[in-house]
Amino acid sequence: PAVMIQSVYAVRVSVIAVAMFLYGLVAGVPFPTTMSLLKSSGLGHEVPRMWSVNAAASVFGSALAIAVGISAGFTYALLAAAALYGAGAVVVISQLSSIHSRDMSPESTSH
Repeated sequence: PAVMIQSVYAVRVSVIAVAMFLYGLVAGVPFPTTMSLLKSSGLGHEVPRMWSVNAAASVFGSALAIAVGISAGFTYALLAAAALYGAGAVVVISQLSSIHSRDMSPESTSH
């Protein structure tokens, strides 16, 4: 029984480690990637503003998540967070797409 308990524990720890790694990857990659894209697209002057937005969203988002979790349940808090991350991704992708199409337009390449 002790060996079985240890092996179950090892499996649980492994599953948690993989889940945390995947979460960290999904949560940690978009922001630095967006910062790099801003710099490479000539919008490096917006980087300090994006750091400010990120800091404010982190503070207000965590407080809002607690309030929603307590009042409506943590399932709703997670769903709201997923919706907001999705909306943010749509905004970033659309903005980057417009920057890319602007940079590839004949007017911008004919200088």
